[in-house]
Amino acid sequence: MVFDVNAWVGTWPFRMLTDSTPAGVVARMDEAGIQQAAVSLIEAIFHRNVQPANERLADLIAPYRSRLTPWPPSTRPMKSGGRPPGLP
Repeated sequence: MVFDVNAWVGTWPFRMLTDSTPAGVVARMDEAGIQQAAVSLIEAIFHRNVQPANERLADLIAPYRSRLTPWPPSTRPMKSGGRPPGLP
């Protein structure tokens, strides 16, 4: 089985993307012989609280759950001040 771990759906604000819908991703997967993919929502990287984006991702890929596995950015790794946890 081929499993893609770098698939995205959604809108990138700086350029138009093709096949950025769940149906488009699955069509590309079929062309490439990929059976399943971990997929994230592009817009989530711009959210301070990513939970609404995670919920939207779940709704978008619901019809394709046999092929697309949600891989949401469930938390942000940075604390206030922009430093990773544990660093001064």
